[in-house]
Amino acid sequence: KAVVMPEQGKIEIREFPFPDHLEDGAMIVRPIMSGICGTDKHAFRGESVQYAGTEREIFGSYPVIPGHESVAVVVEITPKAMSDIELYV
Repeated sequence: KAVVMPEQGKIEIREFPFPDHLEDGAMIVRPIMSGICGTDKHAFRGESVQYAGTEREIFGSYPVIPGHESVAVVVEITPKAMSDIELYV
């Protein structure tokens, strides 16, 4: 399940399919908590331009899954993903 902003000012909870298998280099995580940031609040209000007035200006589009600031437990990981990451305790 995930919180989804399908359009400006709306929030829904949607179901997403669980993968049958992992591609090499992937992992599955179980989220414990997820925070929202100012960009998520702007997207909710329909303010989807990021880096306005710069050469990096981009326009966001809906749907949006907010909450990229997460804490999660790795429940499955492929060997390539394991070799590509650094683990910190």
